[in-house]
Amino acid sequence: MRGKKISQEVLAYQPDAVEIEERSVPGRVRWVLYVILGSLAAVVVGAVVFKVDRIVVAQGKLITTAPTIVIQSLHTAVIRSIDVQVGDSVEKGQILATLDSTFASADLTQLTKEAQVIGTQVRRIQAELKGKPFAALKEEGEDGLLQEQLFRQRKIIFNRNKQFNAERIAALEAKLTLNKVQHQGKERQLKLLRDVEGTVARDRQKDTGYRLRLLDAQKNRFQTVDEMASLRAEEQVIVHELQQARSEWRRFIEERSGELMEQQVTLRNELEKVVEEINKAKRLHELVSLRAPQPGVVLQMADLAVGSIARQAEPLITLVPLNSRIEVEVNVPARDIARIRTNDSARVKLDAFPFQRHDTLPGKVRVISEDSFRLNDRGESLAQSPSEAEDAFYRTRLSLLSTKLRNVPPGFRLMPGMKVRTEIKVGSRSVISYFLYPIIRVFDESLREP
Repeated sequence: MRGKKISQEVLAYQPDAVEIEERSVPGRVRWVLYVILGSLAAVVVGAVVFKVDRIVVAQGKLITTAPTIVIQSLHTAVIRSIDVQVGDSVEKGQILATLDSTFASADLTQLTKEAQVIGTQVRRIQAELKGKPFAALKEEGEDGLLQEQLFRQRKIIFNRNKQFNAERIAALEAKLTLNKVQHQGKERQLKLLRDVEGTVARDRQKDTGYRLRLLDAQKNRFQTVDEMASLRAEEQVIVHELQQARSEWRRFIEERSGELMEQQVTLRNELEKVVEEINKAKRLHELVSLRAPQPGVVLQMADLAVGSIARQAEPLITLVPLNSRIEVEVNVPARDIARIRTNDSARVKLDAFPFQRHDTLPGKVRVISEDSFRLNDRGESLAQSPSEAEDAFYRTRLSLLSTKLRNVPPGFRLMPGMKVRTEIKVGSRSVISYFLYPIIRVFDESLREP
């Protein structure tokens, strides 16, 4: 009876088991089998086709692209007041701390007085060179009065020298005039003596005393000629002395002017140096009040109290700029660094704002350090040697593509130092690989003896 269909009449007299065996399979039962087989096929295809993201998780914090601002003292001074604390937000120009201004004020006062004294000297020299009067100003005080007294004394000496030289020149000019008058008189006298000598020579035959009178006339003529020669020599001496007197006066004026101009140049150079020192002292006096150069947040303060001594160039206050761009700096474990590339996308989760409520921040990898680091006992990062690879990490920075979160309070802003958890997408992986890789590993590492 196997292989043959039993008729319904015969089947009615057969046992129940035969009746069940000969009954046809219901259509729904067949479809259940087809659905199970289809589901298994779909699962396999889905495991091959569908992929899941591969991520690298790294911890880090928010940082600024701009370097921190370190407030330092330019000179050693005593701290008079500290006006901020760590975490305070400060505006541009706000006073952070105040130093003792005693030394800075003393230097500024001394330099200002020195500049005033030099300026008074320069003004007095200019008045002497231009021949103008000089009077002390009220703000110049005793130094101005001393310069005015010196100006008067030098003017008296100058006038005396001028008067002495003028009198000397006048005396020489008078002497020269007298010499010229005497010379003219001698010329007239010589003319008369020549006439007398000629007359005596014509009357030599009529007068027996001719010879004696002729000799006497010649004697007088020769004597007059000698006197005229003496007057001419004396005239040359007087002219030379007159030229010398005038030359000495011009030399006196030139030497005096040259000396004054040299003093003026020297004093001007000194004044320029003092003015530069004054500007420096003013700047130091302004820096007695340490102010914020731009808006920021107080990140760190030196362990100093009011009354302590702040040494020159010692860092007192460290600020984090507010208006700079925010980035993420994370420490990627050394075992995961091979999978990370620049421009890899990432999700940034802030510890202070749960992502379930406030969402995440999108970002991308901007730079990866060229060497690995490790943490020392104090939590500071140090470059590690090849023998210290355990717990090593690579410092990685990510740029934030957006800084907007949901359901944040008014006035919210991202602050440097916030702790974050970053998920860097490094690729994708098929679902079936989770099943195949263990099997492949078993086949690869089994059936052999090490």
